[in-house]
Amino acid sequence: MSLTQKRPVLDARPSPADLAQMRSLSTERMRTLYDISPDWNPDAHVDQKLLDRILRAEGTPRAIETFSKNTGKMDDYTYWYTLGTLWVSYSGHSLLTTWRHLLSSDRPNRHTSLMKPSEVAALAEMPDVIVAYRAHRKGERDWLSYTLDQQIAERFARERKHQDIRRYTIHKSHVLAYFTRRQEQELMVLDPAHALTF
Repeated sequence: MSLTQKRPVLDARPSPADLAQMRSLSTERMRTLYDISPDWNPDAHVDQKLLDRILRAEGTPRAIETFSKNTGKMDDYTYWYTLGTLWVSYSGHSLLTTWRHLLSSDRPNRHTSLMKPSEVAALAEMPDVIVAYRAHRKGERDWLSYTLDQQIAERFARERKHQDIRRYTIHKSHVLAYFTRRQEQELMVLDPAHALTF
């Protein structure tokens, strides 16, 4: 598979052919071209069978359950990268307590491994106080994510057939991650109390 072909989202370790192609580039050039975390080590051991099991469940609640049961088998980068990828590929109707527990891990490099370098840089450029939106489900009392784009919140409200869109201010220090991979301009905040409505 060439690097220009689409890889499965969770394939955390490139194929041998991809590695050979990547090694022809300098490490810095490779990371820049492919938006790869500085924490990624192409020579680190990754349990590919485990990642394959998670990948087969990707897009379902079973993926985060499989991930959660096997966190001790992952190095720190694989843990954070896979967790971020699972969130981006499927976060609907999962147990938020499980997500919150996993995202609260004290493993190192959360910031630089959970997000891609371009997402880290975009978050760093945001103001100290960020305006964000959320389309709430009826009776929703707990959540983790917001969008910077009011039109995206309006789209979610239409899809969910609810009109409850709220505007929040969030101090950047409370933002755990910023994801652009779903084109949702998504902020993740572990505690909804840190997002103030206005």
